[in-house]
Amino acid sequence: MKRNLIRSRPKILLVLAFAMILGLTLYMVNSLQALIDSNRRLHRTLVIQGRLDELLTLVTDAETAPRGYVIMGNEQFLEPYYDAVLSKKGINWHLQELHQLIIDPQQQEQLGMLEPVISTKLAFMKKVVALRKSDGFEGAKKLIASDLGRKAMDDVRSHIAKMQKRENVLLQQRSDLANTSMGQIIFSMTAGMGLALSLIFLSFVIVNREVKRRKSAEEKLQLLNSELEERVTERTEKLISSNENLLAEVELRRHNELRISNLSRLYATLSQVNQTILHLKERTQLFQTICRVAVENGKFGLAWIGEFEHETALVTPKVVYGAAETFLPFQLINIKKEPFHQGIIALALESGKVVFSKNIQTDPSTQHWKEMIVAGGFHAAASVPIRCNNVVIASLNLYSCEADFFTNEETALLEEIGDDISFALDTQHSEEALRQSEQRFKMMFEGHSAIMLIIDPDTGFIMEANPAAQKFYGWTLDELRRIRIQEINTLNPEEIEVAIAQTRSGEKTCFLFRHRRADGSIRDVEVFSRTIASNGKSNLYHCA
Repeated sequence: MKRNLIRSRPKILLVLAFAMILGLTLYMVNSLQALIDSNRRLHRTLVIQGRLDELLTLVTDAETAPRGYVIMGNEQFLEPYYDAVLSKKGINWHLQELHQLIIDPQQQEQLGMLEPVISTKLAFMKKVVALRKSDGFEGAKKLIASDLGRKAMDDVRSHIAKMQKRENVLLQQRSDLANTSMGQIIFSMTAGMGLALSLIFLSFVIVNREVKRRKSAEEKLQLLNSELEERVTERTEKLISSNENLLAEVELRRHNELRISNLSRLYATLSQVNQTILHLKERTQLFQTICRVAVENGKFGLAWIGEFEHETALVTPKVVYGAAETFLPFQLINIKKEPFHQGIIALALESGKVVFSKNIQTDPSTQHWKEMIVAGGFHAAASVPIRCNNVVIASLNLYSCEADFFTNEETALLEEIGDDISFALDTQHSEEALRQSEQRFKMMFEGHSAIMLIIDPDTGFIMEANPAAQKFYGWTLDELRRIRIQEINTLNPEEIEVAIAQTRSGEKTCFLFRHRRADGSIRDVEVFSRTIASNGKSNLYHCA
């Protein structure tokens, strides 16, 4: 029992030594952290003192420069005044810096009292300058002689002096804390070194005792080492192979998840674009909604549409939407000239195909967009051509914050988006042409001197009659609309139906009829008849 206690005594001492070193280390770490904090506060105090000195200098410049201007009348004397008041690092900047630097409540309160005093002083000097410009030397001199400016300057100096005095007190306190922390660090280092030397000596004793006991065990261990190394080597190779397979699988899964996410965003964009096409007919509103959908549903950082003029080769941005829309660096783009002639927009407009760049931050052809790219954090971009009647008239330009966002799968969806927008424009163009054609026909119908009637071929009722027809037949338009053509034409109903059928089929378009008028008279008329589309229906057009 006693022998075992004697044998374990060095181990107990070793544990105690380790515990003491650990405690000293923690003590030293805490002291070091306190020293760092003290140094940081010291640095903040020195910076605050510097800012206060600079602020006083600027306020002094703001006072002395106008006085020189008042005396000499030369506006060059006002340059220090304008630098102090209007420059980026003038008085306002120093006050904002002090607000951010000062953490002491007493100093914050003093700073709050200093700001209105400085404002009063600057307002006074501004009034001095204005009086010198308007009333001359005597007017400004009288204001300066009022002693208001000197009192305001004394208040400024007084407040700054109080703040500097307070900072000096804080500087002394923090210096004392730093010195105390340094003394604690030196003590802990000295004590730790002593314990370390003791630990080394104790370790030497224990090692020397254990060498003999372990020497015999080493021979047995050497016999086992070779077998163990073989097993470890085999196991390591299997583990490395498993890790490589696992990493490859994780990377593939991450890649697939990213692709799915990207495709989902584009499918959502395509779906919303199609919904937009169904509900919007006006081009500008259509373009605005498409750009908004691309940003909000497709999660693109920026989307804009530029209209393309083939004759001038100019692209004019019409709609811009996204977080960096104010950073679009160009109002016009000439795709035939540098630096745009080799960019994705020029290639897309000239080829009529989707063109993309996987990383525009490193792509030489997009470096002229550098400011916008950096501002928006963009990495990939694509340009989608938009057609109208098979002619490229615009491009939809998308910017993504993910590098390598665009691949063949995404390009196919972008092409589908471009085709859908082009189809919508074709439909709008056709509808607009039809509307204009109907408008021209209406103008011709109303103003023509020939007799013109629009007739429902199924019922025979007169749907429209121009002023010439109303005058010829003697009925008003409302009265004519209540009359069937069978009541005017003297042919029997069967013959009239045959004539209508011949007009519908195009077999015959010219007829000789006898028409009855409102006064009962009958007149011979030569009628040119054909079918026309009106209000979505095929009707008969009679011209006599």
